[in-house]
Amino acid sequence: MKNVGTYRTLLLDCDGVILDTNEAKGKLFYDLVLRWGSEPAQMLLDFHKKNGGVSRYQKFEYFFSNILKCKTNRSELEKLCDEFSENSKKITLNSTLTKGVVNFLDTFKDKEKYVVSGADEKELREVFAARDLIEKFDGIFGSPKTKSEIIRNLNLNPETALFIGDSKTDYDAAMDFGCDFLLMTDYSSDVRKDLIDVPSASNFDALLKMEVK
Repeated sequence: MKNVGTYRTLLLDCDGVILDTNEAKGKLFYDLVLRWGSEPAQMLLDFHKKNGGVSRYQKFEYFFSNILKCKTNRSELEKLCDEFSENSKKITLNSTLTKGVVNFLDTFKDKEKYVVSGADEKELREVFAARDLIEKFDGIFGSPKTKSEIIRNLNLNPETALFIGDSKTDYDAAMDFGCDFLLMTDYSSDVRKDLIDVPSASNFDALLKMEVK
């Protein structure tokens, strides 16, 4: 990976990269399915932690199909997604920004910058507007499209792009596109188990210090 200043385009995940929301959203997944028992709820939480960039819809589908091993109940699935959306928006509106992220965005204000998230796109844009973050990006994108689909649709040059993420899903999307990847580690537990040899920084303050060196 090159110095950040040499890239033309910066792609950033949201949860665990821009906003410190991973722990709260993980608890939300657990709480919403706890009615089916603590063991299935823990299994969904484990799946969520290992698949940070996957949409809520896919995670709840996985819960029914692979954990409960039953036919997906569409009305129940939609109900869970609606409940998650209502509570998730509150979490993102009130969450803490990750360390140094605003300074990082301002330092590289002349770069193309896009949010590439597994969260709901409409919800993301509403939250970023409410938090006065929307003007810091050239575009904010989320589900229902996958991260790989989002990046492909941007028609970027992979040789001049860097994806900053915090999950294996983010890494896979970067590799699929062919761009460089940086792992953000402070706000995502256990991610290092899957991405041992990947360039990383604990947070944006640390990344900017690396840039100076």
